[in-house]
Amino acid sequence: MCQEVKSQSITPLFVERSLENARRAKAKEDWEECEKYYNMVEQYEPTNIEAIFYSSYGKARMALVDSDRFKREQKIKVLKIRYL
Repeated sequence: MCQEVKSQSITPLFVERSLENARRAKAKEDWEECEKYYNMVEQYEPTNIEAIFYSSYGKARMALVDSDRFKREQKIKVLKIRYL
């Protein structure tokens, strides 16, 4: 019971810090970190529109800058499957 209460109080702080890190990464155009932190937010708040959009946006931007054509196509396929 005590651990459950403790984890509930940590979650909003964790989500807020993850959002701050994600926004910072987005501002620096660090798409890998951007996707990572927005995915963390999505795990705790699956209806967070900002996290849903930018986790996919970060993945798409990484795909666009990947020099390996095969990897780029695979990342785009994942995005299509995830949101169809």
